[in-house]
Amino acid sequence: MSRLLVLAQFTLIALIVSPAGALVGTSARSLVGLTLVALSVLLALWSLRMMKSGTFSVMPTPTAAGELTTTGPYAYVRHPMYSAVMLACTGVAISHSLFINWIFLACLIGVLMAKIRLEEALLTEQYTQYQSYKQHTRRLIPFVY
Repeated sequence: MSRLLVLAQFTLIALIVSPAGALVGTSARSLVGLTLVALSVLLALWSLRMMKSGTFSVMPTPTAAGELTTTGPYAYVRHPMYSAVMLACTGVAISHSLFINWIFLACLIGVLMAKIRLEEALLTEQYTQYQSYKQHTRRLIPFVY
């Protein structure tokens, strides 16, 4: 199941982003989209920087050498990397302004939500403090969800 979710995730990202050249433009829509993509890159880099070495994986299964990260963006949301992916793909969908991209984005969000549910169950098993961490942090959007 994990591999299928990851395959679906990356396939949908590729479909949303293609063609990448369509992102660049001077319209307000393009500028908003590019701003969201830039913010998502900053969030992803901040998230990666806060992780302990050996913790990052595209698979929902926690790594054996990993540690639970609760600082930086992880102090506000449990899954900032997924937030960054959704933010970037929303920016691309805005820039492209194609109906099909919105369908792909909705599918991607569904896949990521399934992946999050699986990952949280596995994190709860691996880290005794995860249940407590869940109670004071939101899933994807600070102070909201």
